[in-house]
Amino acid sequence: MHAALEAFRKRVYDDESMYIGEWSFDQREGFGLFRFKDGSVYIGEFVEGVPQGFGVHTLVSGSCYAGQFVEGLYQGYGVYTRVNKTQFLGAFKHGIPDGAGRLVTDKGNVKDGLWKGNTILKFGEVANAVAAARACAEAAHDRWQKARDAISASSADQ
Repeated sequence: MHAALEAFRKRVYDDESMYIGEWSFDQREGFGLFRFKDGSVYIGEFVEGVPQGFGVHTLVSGSCYAGQFVEGLYQGYGVYTRVNKTQFLGAFKHGIPDGAGRLVTDKGNVKDGLWKGNTILKFGEVANAVAAARACAEAAHDRWQKARDAISASSADQ
């Protein structure tokens, strides 16, 4: 539970990045949207100023990650989709695929196994990891929708 959450408000930073969302003690906390200076956007949960929990990160290229975040990095389970529709569904650690997962290429080819970055270490069964990744991506999209709706409502109030 978040203590002392303030209403949604907007802040534009000196580097032109921008945050619209909930605050606690002048720190990003709760639901919000952060537009990075490079134009990529994160919508989801924040803890102590950084993405933490479930969220959706859309890169300028159009590639997108939906899933779990720890200290601002993709960590836990999630789904990363490239612009060409190639997807990785599975475990992430420190921002990269790490552990059980499935790569589905834009041509529909599937590789299941244990991954470290873009390298498959061992082929194998990954149904549980894929199910967890899909569930986390769905939870992230649900939170994205709630944050988007709250931002829209707060903008209408201002």
